Amino acid sequence: MSTWVSRPAVLAAIGATIAAAAAVVIVTANGSAHPPTATDGATAPTVGLPVVNGSAGASAGASPSATPSASPSAKPTPTVAKTTRPATSRRTGVGVPAGLTLKRHNGNLAITKDGTVVDGLDIYGFVSVRASNVTIRNSRVRGTDPGTTNSALISAYGDHRNLLIEDTTLRADHPSPYLNGLQGRNFTARRLDISQVVDTAMIFGDNATIEDSWLHGNTHFDPDPNQPDGKSHDDNIQIEGGTNILIRNNTIEGSFNAAIMVTQNYARSSNIRISGNRISGGGCSINLSEKGKGPITGMTIENNVFGPSRVDNCAVIAPPTSTPTMRANTYRDGTTVKVRKGI
Repeated sequence: MSTWVSRPAVLAAIGATIAAAAAVVIVTANGSAHPPTATDGATAPTVGLPVVNGSAGASAGASPSATPSASPSAKPTPTVAKTTRPATSRRTGVGVPAGLTLKRHNGNLAITKDGTVVDGLDIYGFVSVRASNVTIRNSRVRGTDPGTTNSALISAYGDHRNLLIEDTTLRADHPSPYLNGLQGRNFTARRLDISQVVDTAMIFGDNATIEDSWLHGNTHFDPDPNQPDGKSHDDNIQIEGGTNILIRNNTIEGSFNAAIMVTQNYARSSNIRISGNRISGGGCSINLSEKGKGPITGMTIENNVFGPSRVDNCAVIAPPTSTPTMRANTYRDGTTVKVRKGI
């Protein structure tokens, strides 16, 4: 099986970059530094006050219309044949709690004040976190049409700390080959329901936890203008680089490329623990690729139960120099999982 190929320009345009209506203003991060390989030109309503119980510090007007990226390399959106693989199970206790009434928010949110709490919003736009100690809970994020700009429903880059997202649903209203779910670093994602995007979660950097969540229903485009083979390389979790990463007690399914893809496109990857999950899908469900940057170190895969993948009996594939520590991993029939040798 071939390893994942990073989509062109994903590191050059992965902030919350969306064109917005003229009524909203550009918000800058409060001194936060973004990754040198990423740009953040998000146009969004000012969110400088804490957001509590569905009342925002500022609100946009109508949902922004998409404008194609000005990048010379941008391609027009093709007529896509989109297929979404259905989930093989339904996990309860994730996403917006049942029976909760949400307040509609039209437009993007750029969160720039430390300690902001977003609670009970139905967001018809994208969320960009540019402050520390932010909490997003009991909310739904729908996004808008991203045009040809690589985007995410929630993005979190820079020097922020301690982002908590819990009991929240991320489901795209406008599925697109340019649209992912959660992207960034320094976050804890708990009891999330993420679907209808290409990659449900993408980690760039350190200190990321995804737990007690349901990642499923990836979108797969054929053709996909981002990929040299013309097909989406959709993953549930893509780790582009970083350390101190925990993936625990999730249901992970519905991807075409890999359930968990560990690469080093952004930085070296180390100290990753994948524990207590139900994992299926992908060519091989967990795929490690060194990308010419040396071994992936300190990786532990333990107490997971694996379902089917496109390649028979390929729960984990890794280069010999990056073989993870394996403990108590089984297939659904109780058979012990073994690491398949990769390159």
